[in-house]
Amino acid sequence: EDTPNVTLTSAAAENVEITNAREEGSVTFSAQKTYTNGNLKDKQFYFELSQVGAADGTGEVPAENVKLAAAEEKQHKEEGTVQTVDFSTINFTQADIGKTFYFKIVETHIPTDIDPATHISPSDHIRYDVSEHYFTVTITSENGALVVTKTAQTTGDGNTLAKFGNKLLGSITVTKNVVVNGEGSDELIGETITIGLFPGDEEPDNDAVADDTYELEIKDATTTETAFENLELGTYYVYEVDENGHPIKSGATTAIGEHVYTVSEDTPNVTLTSAAAENVE
Repeated sequence: EDTPNVTLTSAAAENVEITNAREEGSVTFSAQKTYTNGNLKDKQFYFELSQVGAADGTGEVPAENVKLAAAEEKQHKEEGTVQTVDFSTINFTQADIGKTFYFKIVETHIPTDIDPATHISPSDHIRYDVSEHYFTVTITSENGALVVTKTAQTTGDGNTLAKFGNKLLGSITVTKNVVVNGEGSDELIGETITIGLFPGDEEPDNDAVADDTYELEIKDATTTETAFENLELGTYYVYEVDENGHPIKSGATTAIGEHVYTVSEDTPNVTLTSAAAENVE
């Protein structure tokens, strides 16, 4: 009230002006997906907003504090590398003054086959973001007005945006050609050679040890298989390796079973610039 008291000094009318303080408030949460090395497809990823009982996601929500009767799920609806979705607005009233509310946002529909340590799915070669984002909302009163205070657990500020980042990873296929006197040899079918992976921009020394290896079974005069998956973008060298993991470089002599042969790598180094498979022959 601007003038709650008034003194009548004459029969003329006196005016009293009353302004109501803000009685309601609201908050809108959002989720953002950044997709590295790929382009988001329409409705490719899902996000869920739920109300929880405490800042760490534990406990039950008291009946008088329920703002979300059920979790709300959203999908992004456009393509691109970054997309944001907004959840429904949550409203608060004077009856909520003095209360604290807790909310959580996660990505859902994550493949069940993801590695628990790396969070990579072998089915789609995507490293998923399994983060859980928690938010605290407190309702107070200031000079009769309702005040909504939001705090994000991850950033410690009033941010209401949960950021998720997924990454599409690359792979390298290897082609093994077996030639004897200019023709393929059936004698080597069923034998196995070891392929080694050497990450880095520089050609590895002869005594370098492969970071990873793959056992390639010779199935024909030409055998092609995906040897290395879920690789970060960058440059790799791929060689046949000996029993110690050292590279057998082009021109060197080695053996497959009882058969001695000379190695020739056509493309020992490969640079992954996208998530598509690159081939080394």
